[in-house]
Amino acid sequence: MNDIFNLILAVTVFQFLFLAIILFFKREPQSSNRLFSLFLFGKGITLLLTLLYHNYYQSVLMYLPIILSLYSTPLFFYAPFLYLFTKSILDKNFRVGKKVVLHLFPSIVFLILGLINHYFIQYHNIFILNDQFILATTAIYYIQAITYTILSIRELLKFRTDLKNYFSEIEKLKQSLLMYILVGFFFAWIVFLSGFLLTYLTGLNSEIKSILESIGLLILFFNANIIAYKLIQHPFLLSEFKGVIIESKSTVLPKVVNEQTAKRLKSYMQENRPFLNPSVTINDIAAELDLHPRSLSLLIKHSFNQNFFDFINEHRINEAKSKLANDKKDSTILEILYECGFNSKSAFNNAFKKFTGFTPTTFRNTQKA
Repeated sequence: MNDIFNLILAVTVFQFLFLAIILFFKREPQSSNRLFSLFLFGKGITLLLTLLYHNYYQSVLMYLPIILSLYSTPLFFYAPFLYLFTKSILDKNFRVGKKVVLHLFPSIVFLILGLINHYFIQYHNIFILNDQFILATTAIYYIQAITYTILSIRELLKFRTDLKNYFSEIEKLKQSLLMYILVGFFFAWIVFLSGFLLTYLTGLNSEIKSILESIGLLILFFNANIIAYKLIQHPFLLSEFKGVIIESKSTVLPKVVNEQTAKRLKSYMQENRPFLNPSVTINDIAAELDLHPRSLSLLIKHSFNQNFFDFINEHRINEAKSKLANDKKDSTILEILYECGFNSKSAFNNAFKKFTGFTPTTFRNTQKA
């Protein structure tokens, strides 16, 4: 089992560091690439130190004792960059800024502690960081990694919710690779944490810890490869959505949020039927009505009690209901959903069930009966 673990560990170390170098020097989008490359680099260095610690402890202790003292430093270095990478993908105006120092503060603290420990080892032959300290450090590390991953997932979920005020179709975002990757990293940290807890809190065989760590390494390996490949092949993970700026909410409603403008919007939807365009956005309709997108979003919210996503999809479903009830050609469900502005069967089925309580097939059969 140790041989398999070391093989997986060595391959993963090489892959993380190799991908980190490629992404660091890739220009577009430079900020996102470099943030993710720092995440990969930090994790790669951590895994490299683990490899050295497990297999060459005596040699490291003799020739490079400072590595043992600084072992905890990279543990707290890389997780913040996963969060910052997520922010850079989602926020058009994202800038790293000086706040990065706050995110790296734990890593800086452990760097200082490691250097102090190295000093006492070199000149006083005293190892001041005892086993209890190391165990506590490991536990804090897992908490930090899991917390940053959860924060990243929360940012993506919030972004998805905000987009419903601006876009009529977000199926691509629902299936976005970024969410799958973040969830993958989250489960990797959970697997590692489980191995740690089972070994040090219950005293179970370390063989179980090796199995769990191997599983965790495989998850990390595949996740890093998939997202790096996606970044290399398709630089902008959310290119259709990133351009929108979600403005801060105001407590004062614009003057255009009134009954007259609501009637104008309703008339425009009935006469021009922009909802039949699968890629229609709030910017498109706002331009036609000579309104600011934010004003139109607030108008839909306060006059129709909906976000833009549901507002458009309700019109599409009403169109679909009409076609299903009066279709003389016996068109397929797929043909009808495309005619009504939907891009996928799953999105159509979900919206139809939401607004009617039936599946499209059940609704059509009911109308025929």
